[in-house]
Amino acid sequence: MTKLVRMGWFWNTVLVIVTGGLWLIYLIYRALNRKRATVVLTVDQYGNISRA
Repeated sequence: MTKLVRMGWFWNTVLVIVTGGLWLIYLIYRALNRKRATVVLTVDQYGNISRA
C-alpha cells in the first residue's frame, strides 16, 4: 500500500513567492543591464551624412 502525501497550501504558497521573486530579480537585472548601441551621425556642410 502506498500513500500519496500532498504538499500543504503553506509550502505551496512559499514556493510560488520564492519562484516569482527570483523571476522578478532576473527581469530587473536584465532591464538594468541592456546593451546600448550608440551611433554618431555627422552631417557636413553639403548635407552628406556619415556614420562615425
